[in-house]
Amino acid sequence: MTRLGMMLAAAMMVGASVSAQAKMAIDTYPVLAGSGAHDVYPAPDGTVWFTAQAAGKVGRLDPKTGKSDMIALGRG
Repeated sequence: MTRLGMMLAAAMMVGASVSAQAKMAIDTYPVLAGSGAHDVYPAPDGTVWFTAQAAGKVGRLDPKTGKSDMIALGRG
């Protein structure tokens, strides 16, 4: 899995409106290989949800611990 999805999530968490003088940091996190992570969503509680399209699951990343969980979506 490329780290693009998680990098986008980290960037989104920093905020869309940043002054020219602000400094940004991007953190990357490994997720299940082959999951095809896509469509990231930073949640209000600090976790990051993402679709794991190639695996047919949805993922939840906790940036505080670096742990990610995969949740099966079921058939169809």
